[in-house]
Amino acid sequence: MKIYSVLALSLLLLSGTTICAAPRVAADTADIKFDRNAGGSTAWEHIYAVNVIYPQLPFSIKAGGILNDLQKEYAGKKVQFFAIVPLPENLLKSFAANHPEFDFTLCADPELKTLRQMLGSGNTINPANIFNYSGKLLWSGDSIDLPMMLKIITGGRYSERNEIRMSALSSSLQAALRSGNARLISESADKILNLRPEQLSAVNAKAYALETSGDLAALEKFFRSRIQRFPQAEENYFMLMDIAYRQAPLAALAPEIALAYIKKFPRQGENINSIAWSLLNNQPYSAEAFTAAQAAIAQLNKLPEFAQKSRVLTTRALLAYRQCNLKLAQKLAAQALQKATSPADKAMLENLLKYFEKIAQ
Repeated sequence: MKIYSVLALSLLLLSGTTICAAPRVAADTADIKFDRNAGGSTAWEHIYAVNVIYPQLPFSIKAGGILNDLQKEYAGKKVQFFAIVPLPENLLKSFAANHPEFDFTLCADPELKTLRQMLGSGNTINPANIFNYSGKLLWSGDSIDLPMMLKIITGGRYSERNEIRMSALSSSLQAALRSGNARLISESADKILNLRPEQLSAVNAKAYALETSGDLAALEKFFRSRIQRFPQAEENYFMLMDIAYRQAPLAALAPEIALAYIKKFPRQGENINSIAWSLLNNQPYSAEAFTAAQAAIAQLNKLPEFAQKSRVLTTRALLAYRQCNLKLAQKLAAQALQKATSPADKAMLENLLKYFEKIAQ
């Protein structure tokens, strides 16, 4: 199953993460402090969002961007964020050193033994889990639904009865996904979306069912309808663009939706930068995509100097190269390298500069 939502959210979230020296590494999960005797309102004084990150799975690592954004959104509030990683402490420190962008605590939990105890017997290990101060599991599911559930819980809208019902529907959806039957997947996703239209895991499943069944017209209609119904939900724009990059009959949608996003969210510089980069790399021979990328970068050029971060400069360098302005491309790439902080970004920019130098010979 293609993970549309994580790919889309990685565009939305990873490019905007706060750069830290390194995330905090804990030898165990002792920082997740439950008071089993807490009851009533006391049990809700602290909320713990606990997400499993598997170092060997790229999409799982990218989900860390969701935690970063939530960490900033709930700073100073009663929510604490932890990532549990199935590694011993020494290996976890090496993993953390390669991800200075993570702004939350990483807890070592080999084989996830402690998490299994926290979840209790019989509970499936889902990537994301939310507990209250008494240690009660309030919700368990996909990382992409974590922002939605935290809003429900912290907004005082949590209902155990509703969550039991939604959990049953989610289990039915998982069974449908395992069957591979597009009709069953679509029907199961619809049951969830009728009750909770903002649940991205169900949106993801519905899109998967429509794409695998080859009904691209219905797939386009589905996302256009969501953009119309929820114009402030940025993920719908990104998910439709992601599909347009894969499906040739829908290719023209990418620049169209990109321009619509830029118009709707002109201040979202990091996301606009991601759009420009994706257009230039996914549709390199499309005049419409190039035009949309130019519009995106024109918007980026309006940003103040402090917002001209490494990745913005890298995208501007790529556009300059495509415009046959090699001198400017080299200059911008060199500036991007100076500002780069992550090892991966530095390595990519060093190779890009070598490439430009080779062309200039």
